[in-house]
Amino acid sequence: MSHRVPLAALAAALCLLVVSAAASANVSLSNVVARPTSGTCQPSASPSGTALAGSHADVCIAFHVNGGSDDLKGLTLHLAPGLLGDPTAAPKCSQANFAAGNCAAANQVGAVATTVVATAPLLGLPVTLPLEGEVYNLVPNADEPARLGISIEPLGGLAAPIHIQSSIRTRLTDYGLDSITRDDLPRTATVATIPADITVTDMALTLWGAKGAHGTLAKPFVTVPTSCQPATTTIDTRAWDGPSATGGSDTFTPSDCAHVPFTPSLEVGPAQVPSDTPGEASATLKVPAASGDNRVQANVKRVGLLLPNGLVLSPGLANGLTDCTEAQFGLTEDRAPACPASSEIGDVEFVTPLIGTLTGKVYFGTPTPTAKLRNFVSVEDPRLRVKLIGDVTADPMTGQVKNVFPDSPQVPFTEFRFHYKGGPNAVLSSPSTCGTYTAVATMTPFSGGPAAAPSGSFDTIDCPPFAFTPSLGVASSTTAAGADTALTVSIDRPDRQGRLLRSTISLPPGLAGRLGAVPTCAVAQARAAACSEASRVGSAQVVVGNGSSPLTLGARVYLTPGFDGSVAGLAIVVPAKVGPIDLGTVVTMAKLRLRSNDAGIDVETEDLPQIVDGIPTPYRSIRLTIDRPGFMLNPTSCAAQTVHGAFTAASGQQATADTSYQATSCNRLHYSPKLAATVGTAGQTAKGVKPQLTTVVTQDPGEANSRHVEVTLPDGLGANPAGLARACPVEQLDANACPPSAVVGSVRADTPLLPAPLQGPVLIVKPKGGVLPELSLELRGPINLRLRATVGFGPHGRLKTIFDGIPDVPLSRLALTLSGGKDGILTSGRNLCGGSAPTFDALFQSHSGVQRTSTVNAKVPCGAASSNRLKATATLTGVKHRQPVLRLKVTAPTKLRQLKLTLPKQLIGRSGLARVSKLLAGGKSVRKPSLRMKGRTLTIKLPKAGTRTPDLRLRSGALRIAGKLKVGQRVTFTVTGIRLNGKKVTAKVTTRARA
Repeated sequence: MSHRVPLAALAAALCLLVVSAAASANVSLSNVVARPTSGTCQPSASPSGTALAGSHADVCIAFHVNGGSDDLKGLTLHLAPGLLGDPTAAPKCSQANFAAGNCAAANQVGAVATTVVATAPLLGLPVTLPLEGEVYNLVPNADEPARLGISIEPLGGLAAPIHIQSSIRTRLTDYGLDSITRDDLPRTATVATIPADITVTDMALTLWGAKGAHGTLAKPFVTVPTSCQPATTTIDTRAWDGPSATGGSDTFTPSDCAHVPFTPSLEVGPAQVPSDTPGEASATLKVPAASGDNRVQANVKRVGLLLPNGLVLSPGLANGLTDCTEAQFGLTEDRAPACPASSEIGDVEFVTPLIGTLTGKVYFGTPTPTAKLRNFVSVEDPRLRVKLIGDVTADPMTGQVKNVFPDSPQVPFTEFRFHYKGGPNAVLSSPSTCGTYTAVATMTPFSGGPAAAPSGSFDTIDCPPFAFTPSLGVASSTTAAGADTALTVSIDRPDRQGRLLRSTISLPPGLAGRLGAVPTCAVAQARAAACSEASRVGSAQVVVGNGSSPLTLGARVYLTPGFDGSVAGLAIVVPAKVGPIDLGTVVTMAKLRLRSNDAGIDVETEDLPQIVDGIPTPYRSIRLTIDRPGFMLNPTSCAAQTVHGAFTAASGQQATADTSYQATSCNRLHYSPKLAATVGTAGQTAKGVKPQLTTVVTQDPGEANSRHVEVTLPDGLGANPAGLARACPVEQLDANACPPSAVVGSVRADTPLLPAPLQGPVLIVKPKGGVLPELSLELRGPINLRLRATVGFGPHGRLKTIFDGIPDVPLSRLALTLSGGKDGILTSGRNLCGGSAPTFDALFQSHSGVQRTSTVNAKVPCGAASSNRLKATATLTGVKHRQPVLRLKVTAPTKLRQLKLTLPKQLIGRSGLARVSKLLAGGKSVRKPSLRMKGRTLTIKLPKAGTRTPDLRLRSGALRIAGKLKVGQRVTFTVTGIRLNGKKVTAKVTTRARA
């Protein structure tokens, strides 16, 4: 059977030619032409012809049909992207009128011509006939942008007319047009009542371009692409008896892109917006429509919309937001997106001359590692779907927003309105200052010409007078004096006020944390958000954003060592991930500083980050809760106190706020401080000596803290005028410039708030205008604290030392030693070992308002000078974690030149232990001490001059545990001292192993 193609196949010439079928097909095309033409439209082996980019030109679709054993059933044409027909160029003929042959001349948009060979057994030889027809603009179905119809009345009306409809669809891969024949092509025809086979050898379709060349057009129909890149049209064929069919293609290149007009404009809205408020925002890209047969404006290839500084992303956007995945969006699928409603963040309006006004939505797209904020834009109309993906970036320093759509389709539009929704969860927040703000759209044309940069402006209005009035609140789980508590500090900033940059919260004295009760997280680890739960002391809630629906973020709070001069620190770790928005983890550090005047704590934040990954963070409230059990405790004073806040705005303004705080139930606090005293040392008890004096005040846990303490010395114990002459002027004390000669003793304070004791020298001070000297206790350690004591006279002229205004801090033990000897500041008026023991009187007043008195007899080391006994104390810690630490303090009757320490069987000395050891002689550190380990005996070489009070500290790493050693187990050390005369003195010391 010869290859027969019905005339109706001309309808398929409206469509782009698609990829050819297999070479072995029974139906094939050749001499394919698909390009603008100014002459006769016919098949050609060497087609030529082009047109100016963006112009209106007649387009020829033609091909030759090669013989074969099968017939064509249908055609699909794939027009080159940008090669478009305007369905509004002519009035539309209804499909019913087209089927009845009743379309008007005004509906015509093209012409068809073909060469047909008709073969009928009754007619004899084949007859070649040239036939012609019309292409009409039809009313499309609801899901089509356009539909065309081809009508041919063959043989002058001797045969039945042929009417073929072709639907138009848009390809989402490149936004070219597809034309698909919707009627099967007939294989036979009846000519003058005689059946005949019809074979088409050539066919050609001319789609009209300019209106000036075709007077029935209302306006131009075909527009040439505005790009000067090669434009390829292809045809796909379908056969009757099998799938094998071969199509063809043709390519042309539009010319003169340099003169394609491109004058877009930008309009932004609303025209006026209230300041510092989340709200709607829109940008409308406008491209002028062409008039008459003039060249059209270039299609837009790329858009980069730069919003003005100050118009920023709003944190409240994240509230309730979910994302739309790429699979749900279906970028290249001809269907509506299946994005969840909670991912919708805006809408679009697309006005195209091809159809009119189309609408769609903007969704929040699933972030990628390189694009955290993505816009999925869908023009949701079944006639013409447009799907775009835009990347949103925000400047990490300024927050300036840029929205880039890198791959816009070659679809003409006169307006493209992109609108972000308003309301409390709006995408954008307006600038905080009034004025005119300008957005710029950098628009790149498909013509390859220079980008245009139209701009549009809006005004920010309704700016309130500048204010910065943050408020402060404090709450605790219990106000019981001295009790463990959980503390919450709240900072609130009214909306549309100055931004909070930093704060310092001054807690009342006594409201403090037990720093030694929690292992700290190293500062470097804290800044890297790598702290373990062991260091966690609480939580925080941070609220950021403007309007009625700011964003609430949770945080964890960790304890760190002190830094930048602080006694400790807090790391506030905020995981900034809400829904699909992940800005990483933000860490803000706060320093805990000790006030020297009352030992209260100031919590001083570093600068709060004002922008995180390009999103501004206007802080509305910060709630810091310290609730680790056993960490915070209340003051023991029930006096009304104040929590003070000092705040700095990002613009530099300062503000303060106060709130009240008062502990309760002070009357339930126990208060029974105990005083112990020792006067003199071995051989220093006779009348006229300068005795050493040690006083120790102890308190049980949970007692009220002392506010005022007076200690009256025994009768006969007076001041040494020579020693008093060493007093340091108070001005030098305030400048920390007292000479070593002002040191008259030492002090040590143990407090459950700190992991280590405070200790340091005692200075004698000359006050301004005063007669009697004063004492200054220089407590140093994890924190530095100075306590001042005045000196007066009690009954019968007895010397009295008075400590007033002692901070509300728990002190489990305070030991004060005034040195004796020739430089001692005290002198004895009697033999301390003769008669009754020296008596001390003490008066104590607590912060809770309770007063106690005490009279104690001092210990005097009478007869100790002739004793050959060696006294030693040992402290063994670190056993729980098998990192033993040993401190050995020795007091000898005479000076020693060497010390030998025999370890218990549970301990072994490590090699090189001298590197992790410290030796003191007479309270002074010995440089490069000589320590030698042999078996279980450690030999310590003392200074040549000898010392009566060697103090050895073997730190972690000096010893290791051999065998079983449990916390609480008793161990015994043997200490042997070698005197200057070579004689030995020995003592055994037993202690319990501590954790």
